[in-house]
Amino acid sequence: MAYTEKSKMTTIRYIDENLDTIRFRVKRGEKEALEQEVKASGYSAYSRYIIDAINEKAGKALLTMPRERGEKKGSTDQ
Repeated sequence: MAYTEKSKMTTIRYIDENLDTIRFRVKRGEKEALEQEVKASGYSAYSRYIIDAINEKAGKALLTMPRERGEKKGSTDQ
């Protein structure tokens, strides 16, 4: 299925209505170190690694992952 302009607008609207963005900066070179750690830990995305690290530090499920592409609504898999 092709990604159309309508699909793009639907995605943008979903993000605007349902998700917050958190940004942070790191010193030069640290991004690469984090990338290596993420891959070495078996994660495919920074966000999953960071959310898991925050939840571990908090000692509870403080954050959850937004639905990922292809994931069905109502899925509880994190």
